[in-house]
Amino acid sequence: MSDIPEWFARFVFHHVRLYGWIPVGLAMLRSPQKRWFLAFYALTRKTEAWRSFVHNFFSYGLRNSPARLENALSVPLRPASEKRYLCCIHPHGLLCDGWHCLIGKNPDAFKPDNDAICGVPNFKPFLCFSPVIQYVPGHQECYRERCGGASSADVERVLRTTDCIPAICPGGFAEAVWCWSDGKYEYSWLKNNSRFMAVAIKHKLDIIPSYTYGLTSMYKTNTFFRQQLAEAAQKSQAPLVLAIGKLGMMPFHEDVVTAIYDPFPVDAYTLDDVEQALQDYSTYLKACFDKDKAKYGMGDKEMIFIGPRSADRKGARLAQRSSL
Repeated sequence: MSDIPEWFARFVFHHVRLYGWIPVGLAMLRSPQKRWFLAFYALTRKTEAWRSFVHNFFSYGLRNSPARLENALSVPLRPASEKRYLCCIHPHGLLCDGWHCLIGKNPDAFKPDNDAICGVPNFKPFLCFSPVIQYVPGHQECYRERCGGASSADVERVLRTTDCIPAICPGGFAEAVWCWSDGKYEYSWLKNNSRFMAVAIKHKLDIIPSYTYGLTSMYKTNTFFRQQLAEAAQKSQAPLVLAIGKLGMMPFHEDVVTAIYDPFPVDAYTLDDVEQALQDYSTYLKACFDKDKAKYGMGDKEMIFIGPRSADRKGARLAQRSSL
């Protein structure tokens, strides 16, 4: 691939992964002469030859990207035969951009026999994002068979049928609306967001926090009506965020560090303790962030937790009733 400009491969990577395939696909559908390529893609997209070609092409474009993973584990993770985990990815960004850059750089990252992604032993994530992700160009070539839906049933299927670590992004598309942070705060859509914690407690999955520093300045997004858009995104499970970068969807930078922290233990909690466990996990996540934010160029940031207003209003009504 040395004859291909590196910038071009990087340009293709970012535009394909951020919905650039949609207008291209629609244009091909309208052209009878080009529909053959869509048929070719449908037939070859799951073959090892196609996936390796595309992933190596992306890796070529990202080979000089500063995006990296930092192993902040004090002790190694245990193998799946001894302990199961749940990995929580923070923040969401547009489409977990820091993670995608990391995996795009490493063509072997999600191959079936690799259980040490980016050199972290026993770290073999299965990305539980959305059922459609396994069909999306630019994603399915990188994540291969290790991507799928984010429901509790999907997580349970991963635990039952694989030796992988289910990896979810608790903030989802609601948090994506807040992915540009140009001021003092880093926003985490964890407030009143306890469904993932219930799954972790039910299956005794200690939670591995993953935080990508620098992610919230990769793109600029709309800052108007964020709360309303985030709530609508949470209900519709649609990415209701408008974003711009350089030359379209090229990020303003890729200087991001994804840190993997010690697991948050859940053994002491029951399903009756979900809200307390969520509060304790939020405190732990903020402590991890505060410990390393200056190290990774975000010393002036403060993490705050946000969530849907309806939950706040419901809590206020319950408190009011209890005081009567």
